[in-house]
Amino acid sequence: MPMTLITYWTNETAALGAALAATRLELDAARKAAIDAGIALSVAGNTAQLAKDAVAAARRRLALAAMPADGEALLDDMRSAIAAWRQAVAEQAAQASVALAADSRRDALAERAAVQTMAWQEASSALLKETELGKMRDAWALAATMPPISGLPADANAALMANQAAATAKVEADFPNHADADKDFIGRARQRRLLAQNVAGDAADLAAAAVTASTAWLEASSRKQDLVARKRREFDQAVGHLRSFAESSPRTLQAIATLARLAAEPSVLTDAERAELITADAVLETDREDALALLTARDTAQEQLQLAQAAYAAALAVARVAAPDQTDEQLRNADVALKAKFDALASKGTALVGADMPLGDGSGGTPRAVLKEWFAAVPDALWEQLDQLDNSIAILQAAKGTVPGNLVASVVAAEDALAVALGDARLEARQVAARSQGLASLQAAADASATLSGRREQAAQRYLALA
Repeated sequence: MPMTLITYWTNETAALGAALAATRLELDAARKAAIDAGIALSVAGNTAQLAKDAVAAARRRLALAAMPADGEALLDDMRSAIAAWRQAVAEQAAQASVALAADSRRDALAERAAVQTMAWQEASSALLKETELGKMRDAWALAATMPPISGLPADANAALMANQAAATAKVEADFPNHADADKDFIGRARQRRLLAQNVAGDAADLAAAAVTASTAWLEASSRKQDLVARKRREFDQAVGHLRSFAESSPRTLQAIATLARLAAEPSVLTDAERAELITADAVLETDREDALALLTARDTAQEQLQLAQAAYAAALAVARVAAPDQTDEQLRNADVALKAKFDALASKGTALVGADMPLGDGSGGTPRAVLKEWFAAVPDALWEQLDQLDNSIAILQAAKGTVPGNLVASVVAAEDALAVALGDARLEARQVAARSQGLASLQAAADASATLSGRREQAAQRYLALA
């Protein structure tokens, strides 16, 4: 059964909570053990000091002995005092080792508890967030698969069948038309709109390519955490498509109504506007069509330049990642393909200038002036009709091809993949943290043990203490 994010975060929160509770119990016991070990070390230290003081007192009494017979007894007392002192020192060294181990365990458990607390808090926060987001996703899924929204694809298809041809014929009939695509007015107008859109589209494509390249580079490391970003984007994209369709009723219904209106309403052109736009003057018509052919060549050159710019920018971004410290010029000199893409910019730019020159400077009689006057002859109402027609058809075509169940299935599959990736990545993160904590704890124990080494060696060698 597919895993949902709510189920994942619920399980994660529960598992982390249980682990944290167990660690806290261990930590409480370790804190008590460290306190007891510290007290015992303090007692051992006092005992060793008292034993040392007893040795000093025995030495003083021996030094003050008046008779040799008295000295023999005092010497025995001093020997006993020294033995007791050395035993106390050995016990103090042993207790210091116990206290060190207790402190190390307490500190390690405290750090583990801190990491587990943070992980549990993150999981709890994510659970609350996903609970709210899950409600919205469920609402969108229900709306998308239930009438009236589930019927939008069929409604869109019916609207296109009923009105697309008539609406298109009505609107396009008000524009000049020509069998030659290079001289077709409405076709050129649409292509120029697309050319302008491509500027933003190229930037978006470049950003998407950069994301793809970055993702591929990260995932090459085989680290689980680097797989999450792609799964998150795919899930967000699937949810975005579901939401867009679930909330598409207003724009789809508006597109249906607009297409029907365009198919039925009369032309927005007056007789004078039509005569100016679709001229009966054969000479002017030829001038306009010739100028439009020049504009087509000029726009084609601009499109080629834009493609070259996008290709170079994409290649440069990849090259810069590989050699981040080099300048653009150094990167080009080191990469023949990149240099070729850069050189193409100049040639495409020159071609654009060359294609633009025949249009003239815009003064009276030049092709550019002819085109400006021709395009200006189109009233705003007709331009708006063309935009409404194209936008409505695009909206309805998109709605027509939508299968609501597939949108929901895509979200379910993407959510399952993301939940699995999150589980793997968070487990990996905890493993890395545990490894780091373990190494730090062992190193700290080694350093502390080295500090006590001299005392332990002395105790083992001189006082018969356990090593």
